Amino acid sequence: MEVVDMEEGGQPVVRNEPLSFTVTSKERAIHLVASSPEEKDEWIQALQRAISDLLLVHHHLTSSKLLPGAGLGSRAPVWVPDTHVTACQLPLCNKKFSLIERKHHCRQCGRVVCSGCSVERRYLIYLQKEGRVCNACIKEFSGRKSPGDAHFKDPMERDETTVMSGYVKRLCGGKTEDKFYRLLVNKTLYIYGAHQDTTATHVMMLIGYSVQGVSLSTPL
Repeated sequence: MEVVDMEEGGQPVVRNEPLSFTVTSKERAIHLVASSPEEKDEWIQALQRAISDLLLVHHHLTSSKLLPGAGLGSRAPVWVPDTHVTACQLPLCNKKFSLIERKHHCRQCGRVVCSGCSVERRYLIYLQKEGRVCNACIKEFSGRKSPGDAHFKDPMERDETTVMSGYVKRLCGGKTEDKFYRLLVNKTLYIYGAHQDTTATHVMMLIGYSVQGVSLSTPL
């Protein structure tokens, strides 16, 4: 068992939540949120002490068994929350989710994918049975590199020159639409359905644009 608050082993984790941390083991992964940075530190320290004590008691277990497994499906992934994506996370798909196109979690990597990108199932050690696996992980099972994996990054990691980012409400025709994630990079505005979507829905070059404040009563 280990405690993480960063991405590890290529698995997607929750971003933009400084009070969150994830407890992972071979069987499962649990995402927790503290009420303050101090409480988070206390919990992590307490958990790490408990893990250290467990290692001393079970000295017959090798350290390799407590670290991420070398084989696929050897440990439970950290699931990307449903609310953090609006489209399939496989870059070569990006199909929008709807009432008809439902969200599915890959039991190997934790990404949220569509039904078409997660048709196959594979035996996973931590489940001790077959589980739904995305196309990218199927290629990993077969030893082939997925062409989309090189582009699978959290939008926050795609460029180091990010100026600002966050959730906003979008006004159109005087009505408030669903909130979008906007990422300002190199004078380019990227608009995402949610902050862990892999492809922007709109891209705007900001050169020549001006910004002004408006009231909710102002027609747009």
